[in-house]
Amino acid sequence: MNLPGVADFVRVLAGWVILFGLAPLAIRRTGLGWPERLVVGFLESAFVVQVAVIILGDWRLCNPGTVFAVYLGWLVLRAADREVLRRMWGGEAWRYRLSWLWTALDRRSGLTWRWRLPPEIAREQAIWLAAGAALALGLRFPLFNLRFLTEGSYERALSLQTLVYNTGWERDGSVALLAPLVFLTGVDAASVVRWSGPILSMLLALAAAYCAWICSHSRTVAVGAIALATAWVWWSSRGTWNEPGEVEIASLFWLLALAFLRGRIRWSLAAGLIGLTVTRHFPASVWPLFLLAMAALIAGRRIERAPLLVRRGIAVVGALGILALIAVDPPDVAADGPYQYEAAARVVDRIAREHPRRSWLVISPSHELPLLFGRGWHVELAEFVSSIPIEEAARPEFRLPYNAKHIFLFVEKRPLPQRLIGVPEDADSAVFAYRTQAGRQSLQFQAGRLAETYLASHPNTIIYYEDENVTVYHFRP
Repeated sequence: MNLPGVADFVRVLAGWVILFGLAPLAIRRTGLGWPERLVVGFLESAFVVQVAVIILGDWRLCNPGTVFAVYLGWLVLRAADREVLRRMWGGEAWRYRLSWLWTALDRRSGLTWRWRLPPEIAREQAIWLAAGAALALGLRFPLFNLRFLTEGSYERALSLQTLVYNTGWERDGSVALLAPLVFLTGVDAASVVRWSGPILSMLLALAAAYCAWICSHSRTVAVGAIALATAWVWWSSRGTWNEPGEVEIASLFWLLALAFLRGRIRWSLAAGLIGLTVTRHFPASVWPLFLLAMAALIAGRRIERAPLLVRRGIAVVGALGILALIAVDPPDVAADGPYQYEAAARVVDRIAREHPRRSWLVISPSHELPLLFGRGWHVELAEFVSSIPIEEAARPEFRLPYNAKHIFLFVEKRPLPQRLIGVPEDADSAVFAYRTQAGRQSLQFQAGRLAETYLASHPNTIIYYEDENVTVYHFRP
């Protein structure tokens, strides 16, 4: 098990709870009961963060100070009594400042009272058990692995890193919500993407439950919606429930938009706007999720009329089905790959923990870059092979042309299988080197021969890590 990663998950989960759960509860919402207050608070907080981060990211001003200044300013304006705030600037301002402070601290009408969850929320054991099962399903892979399973996850991790470091971010609404989590928790961006995936998947299942509950006010229907949403995302993503993409993240807000259509149009528009910032269109692949939600509504109504023994049997079968999904191997997920060896991801994490920040450089294919961005430096393996002749590497006085104290070269002894066997007509050099079987094998062979030649003539070079798939060379000063 990835024990340091478990600590990162706890911090990321705490960040989600604080930013999108507890903090919005400070806002006074008259006329709203539970769980509407939780859902509206989450949506309003997500809307403020999404819009603020996208604007600040476009201006290259997305840093902890500006993001949290906007967030805290919104929270104070929404949580405080507007009449008290107006009078605070009047002639007897000091009296109203004391009155406002007492109101905020008073257990009967202030913030502490608003943060207390009512007993009816704690009694929803079925909902929380179903949500916990969905979270456990998503945590199954990242608890034991450091690599990602989809190309989109690597791209999102790199996009989030460029956003928080203000290094030429291209607008990506699927990572805007995660930027405050990086600042608040101190966890690196790749780990925030890794651990936020299961949380977002759980929130998607809860959004389906809330939508079904609004339509039926039935606990059975809500639990059925969670189960069906979980099963749909699990199989439609080929087992990568832990790595939701743009479609799944947008679906979370599209479901909330559908739920708020009944009497709360402004929140429906806000949820729809967040969905548009993620995908810029309504994805056609979301329709099965809505159809499943409607199926849960119909099935739940039927189950409620069934005898008690039948309902208990269905609940047991559903629980066993979720446990079976957690226990079985996800489909189409090999022991390694498809884009990176697990050993390579673990070695990058080990290097980052053993060496000071920005004192080391990794030479490897591009999929190691999202795991080390902001912690170390990276050089493409193809660039390294093409820029250094093997005759130069054999000379004892030759030194690698990189200004880093420690240099690590990743070579695949058994190149990862690639889907492209031949070379497409529109392929560039990067596609040929990394995405085709012949190109990857040729590149890794050249890199291995160059590394062994350098190792033979430079005694300060050692093998940092080696197994049957990967060799990592360490070029020391």
